[in-house]
Amino acid sequence: MVRIAICDDEEFVHDRIKALCLEYGRLNGTDLEIDDFFSGEELIAYDGEAEIIFMDIEMGNTSGLEVKNILQRRNETGLIIFVTSHTELMAEAFGRNVCGFITKPVCEKQFGKIFGQALNLKIRSNKVNVGDSQKHIYINSDEIIYIKSDHVYSEVVTGSQVYLMRKSLDKWEQELVDCGFYRISKSYIVNMANISRVTETVSMKNGEELHIPRGSKKKFASAYREYCKKMARFA
Repeated sequence: MVRIAICDDEEFVHDRIKALCLEYGRLNGTDLEIDDFFSGEELIAYDGEAEIIFMDIEMGNTSGLEVKNILQRRNETGLIIFVTSHTELMAEAFGRNVCGFITKPVCEKQFGKIFGQALNLKIRSNKVNVGDSQKHIYINSDEIIYIKSDHVYSEVVTGSQVYLMRKSLDKWEQELVDCGFYRISKSYIVNMANISRVTETVSMKNGEELHIPRGSKKKFASAYREYCKKMARFA
């Protein structure tokens, strides 16, 4: 089941997106749960967390750009697809978790392509076990900020907790290779979705700064640029 949020104050556009979502799900065997919002304020007040959000850029009192920034500050991980007739605003709309744009009037072919890409990205966010052989604890891989080597153990750091596991970084690297993780050094694997800034160090979303060995900086910078392009962070 994939939870979808549609936030658009134009009823016709809203209904069109909802109908296309349901048709896509029917044709591709994907179960969808759709929540309807007709203003930015309604979406901000929502106490759940959608996995994919269709959102108009220009809406009433609170624009889609403002909603995007609020969701990012709350560290929500839902992928955002902006729906707009104002293509001149697209450059400003790029950001973390923005994975595409659909122009109005909504075209079925363009919708299917962008929605399919977003679903594929969500599917790649795997459930991982951070427990032990006695007790399995599963979390979404996108909750992980980084993983640190601690001798024969590894520390899995999320926004709210640290899990200590008897598992090598080599095994973590193999498991998370397709989920947007990158090994920046012998001691650290980072979740590129949870990077705030890259300078001489890697600034993570929890405020920690991680060192990048000099010999790894160029290769990491290239990998991160490719990841950002894929996630539509840059124009």
